[in-house]
Amino acid sequence: MEIRIRDDRLKYSIIDFIGDADVNAMASIQEKIEKTFRGNERRIICNMSEVKHINSSGVNGFLLAAKTVTNGGGEIIFSAMQPHVERVFKLGRLDKYLKFFSNLNEAEQYFKSFGKIDTSVEENILILEKKNTYIKAHLTRIADKCLKISPIKTFLAKSSDQAIRFLKHKNFSLVLIDSTLSFGEGKEFIEQVLSSDGQANIPILIVMTDDTVENAAYFIRAGAHDVISFPFKPVEVESRLRLLMTLGKQMSVG
Repeated sequence: MEIRIRDDRLKYSIIDFIGDADVNAMASIQEKIEKTFRGNERRIICNMSEVKHINSSGVNGFLLAAKTVTNGGGEIIFSAMQPHVERVFKLGRLDKYLKFFSNLNEAEQYFKSFGKIDTSVEENILILEKKNTYIKAHLTRIADKCLKISPIKTFLAKSSDQAIRFLKHKNFSLVLIDSTLSFGEGKEFIEQVLSSDGQANIPILIVMTDDTVENAAYFIRAGAHDVISFPFKPVEVESRLRLLMTLGKQMSVG
């Protein structure tokens, strides 16, 4: 596979992938993306228009690199996938938390706007906090001191039933779920949120601790969109909230 990096943009870099994304290209894919990110480029477009073939190894290379970028507070998006390539990504439900654009121009327009949300509108965040009783307080402190996105108002639910009642009476931009929920309660709640009777366009973020990794993975498979580790890092919170709130608005428009 040939990989070309266009680094002449001021706000983002474009990486062109040409050829077959398979086991032979996996290491190169990951290396090129991570090298671009370490070069202080926080926003990356993977231009996939000339990828002729991809298998699970190739997808894994992109996925590992994407995790490095997002965990480091950056953002990576994909453009111009051929239908058979996009299908391979979607088989693993990666479209739940990787952003795809139909062409390069759309991807560039997204970054030219910095994925900004309307900072004149207050954003409501619903937090389902079960056993980890510091999620709301920690998020509020970070929001007050560090966040450069819209004003944020947080609502706390101590049970999934209470959270559903909130959702029936108020519009939310994001839902945070404590990963200490039992598998059954968490899965049922996610399904209710994403159903036609809930607010199906709300992104769901799982708040994970060191001892709830298994729960977090289960909830991602159940339909949640992303995961964040507690205690929060301010730059990671802003990156995730900005991305997911923007995603939620695009889903609503769509």
